[in-house]
Amino acid sequence: MFDYKKYLAEGGIESKLEIRGSVLTKNDRKAIASMVIEESYQGITLTEAKTNESLKEDIAENVIFYNDVKLILLEEAKKQQRPLHEGVLKDILTLLGGIKDALTATKVGKDITGWIRSRMSKFAGAIGKKVDGLFKSDQINPGTDVKKVASALADKFQSVLSWLVKTFSYEGIAKLFAMIRYRKRGKNLTDEQIKCMKPAAKKTVAAIYAILVIAFIAKIGLFAAPIIATGGLPALQATIIALVTKAGVWGGAKLVAGKAFSAFSAMKKAEDAAKYAKQAKAGISDGVGEALEGFDAAWNVCPL
Repeated sequence: MFDYKKYLAEGGIESKLEIRGSVLTKNDRKAIASMVIEESYQGITLTEAKTNESLKEDIAENVIFYNDVKLILLEEAKKQQRPLHEGVLKDILTLLGGIKDALTATKVGKDITGWIRSRMSKFAGAIGKKVDGLFKSDQINPGTDVKKVASALADKFQSVLSWLVKTFSYEGIAKLFAMIRYRKRGKNLTDEQIKCMKPAAKKTVAAIYAILVIAFIAKIGLFAAPIIATGGLPALQATIIALVTKAGVWGGAKLVAGKAFSAFSAMKKAEDAAKYAKQAKAGISDGVGEALEGFDAAWNVCPL
């Protein structure tokens, strides 16, 4: 693995990472540098890195961009009167990745939908880990009351949904997209440019919700397998779909939830839960595809 700390200690790029008015911590800068190296410079040695000007400039460019991103995140948190969620910058790094790739995708007219879908595929892993962290045991006792399980699942779902809604508002994503499309620092964006990116931002947030809903339901299948195998699926399904509907996270999320739950309807024994959870999770790609339909047009709703 590339030794980032040693790279800096031996004269890497620290001077280029120190930008005036920076809100990035050392851990933030480390995460950015690691992301750039993992995505575009895999296999590079420490010796090669010291003299690789392309790597230095790439990291420096990303540091400047993500400093602006963190400023936006802090602004959104301030509006909502809450502290910035710990680790949120890493989540955004997973969503957007190296800024050079994003700028290239825009500049040379590559498939912008393909770019955001590829990012969503990677981002699904981050949401999956967030969901996994909500479940403390592999499976519940088969004799547990279904209503109690449904109530507990509702609390868990609300928890992760609250994190998602606060962290990935479409207003915040619109600003990030405007920075990419118009190649401007966050402070130099106009209200009109941000407004132009809201349609694409809304589709992106819808795709994020689809990922969350499916990942959560797949986890329910493993967690509540003994209850599902003895006929408890309808109660669990009704609870989660009601929450999705009430939250209004995305018109298609209810349909996606129904499809994901349908994978478990054929489950006859708890031992098969992993197989059905895998089938449910396979629907993430379809859910993201439905949410991102027409993304190119939404991205280009305003001419450059």
